[in-house]
Amino acid sequence: MTERTGLNIVVCIKQVPHAENLVIDPETKTLKREGVPAVINPPDENAVELGLSLKDKFGGSVTVITMGPPGAISALREVIARGVEHAILLSDRAFAGADTYPTSLVLAWAISTLNERQPVDLIICGEETTDSSTAHVGPGIAEHLDLPQATFVESLEVDITRRVARAKRSLEGAFEVVEFSLPGVVTASLNMNVPREATLCGKVMAKRREIPTWRASDLKIPEEWIGLKGSPTRVARIETQESEVRSCELITEADPEKAAILMIEALKNRGVML
Repeated sequence: MTERTGLNIVVCIKQVPHAENLVIDPETKTLKREGVPAVINPPDENAVELGLSLKDKFGGSVTVITMGPPGAISALREVIARGVEHAILLSDRAFAGADTYPTSLVLAWAISTLNERQPVDLIICGEETTDSSTAHVGPGIAEHLDLPQATFVESLEVDITRRVARAKRSLEGAFEVVEFSLPGVVTASLNMNVPREATLCGKVMAKRREIPTWRASDLKIPEEWIGLKGSPTRVARIETQESEVRSCELITEADPEKAAILMIEALKNRGVML
């Protein structure tokens, strides 16, 4: 058997509404995406950069996949412009309305299909998405594929000879180091690195690139397993909470002691202090 070289990396990304433009449809209780400015989910940009940096170091290839409406192809063209070799759009009306379970299932099924063509060494996702913040999809992919996983990863080292990865995970007030054999799944923390910019040459190439679209029938996934039908959770109710009106009072007194007295009086008047 010929010894494999390099890393075959798959990165899963999602195109999300810009954080300032999040709107919930009161009827469907899902995010409105049509006509809303969309961007690559910020931690997913860190995931792409991690994949590209590992490819730069060890060789191999990076394939980016995303599940979404046809317009999500613009996110794939963006990462191709940054240096990604291959991209696949998973788009089908049957995928619509999915919660994190069928979403991770479809992505895992697509990765399994890629693995049949060329063994996948590492799967990278962003830690969570700005439109739901569940952090479920990366671990879900790992569970569907029965692979080891490390989430909220701040840094990743790979021993390509031993086919082992060592991940530093951020915890609340601490960190831990996890070592696992490849293939495996990691989720990249926001700001773990600085995503590279697209080059002009890359943008031209990305615009011309034909990006395949895979549908449910291409993956041969039963429709009752995906989309709204395959989602075990439902949004029962949505409430809009109005934030309190904030105000600012500026104390211009130059003398520190007098300024402190004025601040205390202002806090007492507002009921913050007794």
